[in-house]
Order: sequence, then structure tokens, then C-alpha cells
Amino acid sequence: MYETKTNSSAMVETTDCLETVGVFKSAKNFFFILAIISLIATQAIFWLGRFNVINWGSESLSVVANEGNARLDDKVLEGAESEHAKPEQVKTESKKPQESASISEDAQEAIASIDGSADSLGEKNDSGLVPKSLPSKVLRKIDWAYLKVLINAANAVVVFSVVCYVLILVFSLKVSLVGKLGGLSHISSAFLISLFAALVILPWQLSFPGIHLFGTIFTTQELHKWLSKFSDGGTFVKILCYIRFVFTFILAMWLLIWAQLRSRRWSRATLKRLGIIQ
Repeated sequence: MYETKTNSSAMVETTDCLETVGVFKSAKNFFFILAIISLIATQAIFWLGRFNVINWGSESLSVVANEGNARLDDKVLEGAESEHAKPEQVKTESKKPQESASISEDAQEAIASIDGSADSLGEKNDSGLVPKSLPSKVLRKIDWAYLKVLINAANAVVVFSVVCYVLILVFSLKVSLVGKLGGLSHISSAFLISLFAALVILPWQLSFPGIHLFGTIFTTQELHKWLSKFSDGGTFVKILCYIRFVFTFILAMWLLIWAQLRSRRWSRATLKRLGIIQ
């Protein structure tokens, strides 16, 4: 009589654990899909910028304007220094208009160079813009303002999904221990691999900017900065850019998929131990 009650209570506990595992499995798969889709979206935006499909708009114009203003200030300062370098005794009223005219000519040249740079933005590849030679009918430029919103949203989804994914695996491990469901080696491996995936994905460069430690997630400023100097940076800068955006993405995807496969083995091992499947 006592053994019958013990067996019945054990079956009830096992059934409760199986129901809990089923809930965790559904949530785990849901957050896994969310993380994968968000990572693919951010990677697609990187390749859009790499192949000059993004219309950067005012950001590239501001970069050129700042460079042009710097050249204009240098011209004016050079003219002012040459004016103060001359002795005051030698200066005459007839020379002052000539000096001011030379300064104004230099300023006009600098302003013209700014205008020319702004007009040739479409021809520059290092700024990440679409070349003018590219037919607009074949490939349409995508506004950077919309992509910035998409990057921020995808980053938020990735962080939330990965953290929830790791926590769900932790709870699944606890349920397996309590309910003695089996497959502990698989669920333990899945948890550790997902933890490594979270470490690879999280944006450590925002918390530790001085040690050059970065994660798969990138901000809009990072993407614009790397792509703006991609063409003129040389081979080494290109390799670093691909490591920063492509290699970390591949590593994160591989770790997430590996953790998901190990968790699936845990589910099958649990069902086999209970005799549900052969």
C-alpha cells in the first residue's frame, strides 16, 4: 500500500516536470528564433553598407562639411599669421587691401573645395554612399534613418532573447535534476554553450571601451565609422572590419545553433528514459 502511494506520487512529480519541460521547450525555441532573426537583420544591414546601398544622408554631408571647415580655418589662420608676421613699420595702407584680398581668395578656394566635395559625395566609395554611376533603376538607395531604427530594435531583441534563452536553459537544468529526467550531460552542455554565445553577442565595447573588447552587437555609430574608412584603410583595416562584423556574427550563430542542438538531444534523452519514445 505504501509503495503504491510512493509510485503514484513519483508519477505525479514526473508528469509535472514533463509539463514544465514542455513549457520551457516552447519558450526556448521562441527566443532562439527571435535571436537568430535579429542577428541576420543586423548582418544584412552591414552588407548593405558594405556594397554601398545605404543613403547616409546628412551624416556623410556633416563629415565633409567638418573637413571643409577645418581646411577653411587653416587657410584663414595661415593668412592671419602671415599678416602678423610682417613688421608694422613696413605695412602701408596700399598693402592691407591686397592682404585681405589674398585671405578672401583663399577662403573662397576652401569654400569651393567644400562645395566640390559635397557634389562628389555620390562618387566616393569610402563614405559608404552609392556611386553616381550606379543606375537608380537597378538598385535603389535605402535611407539610413530607417536602418538606424531597425538596428536599435534588433539589438534590443537580441539582448532580451539571448538572456531569456540562457535563463530558460538554467531552469530546464534544475527541473531535470529535481525530476530525475535524464539527459543532464546534454542540457548542461547546452547551458554552457549558450552562456558563451551570450558573452560573444553582448556589446562589451560600450562598457569597456578602453580595452578594445567588442561583441557581435554593434551600434549605428560603429557601423558608420567602420564603413566610412573601409576603402582607404588598407588591407589590415578591411580584415579588422570583417572580423568585427562577420566573424563575430558567424561565431554567435554557430554557438546558438550548437546550444539548440544540444538541448534537442536533451529532450530526446528525457523522452527515451521515460519510455515515451524508443
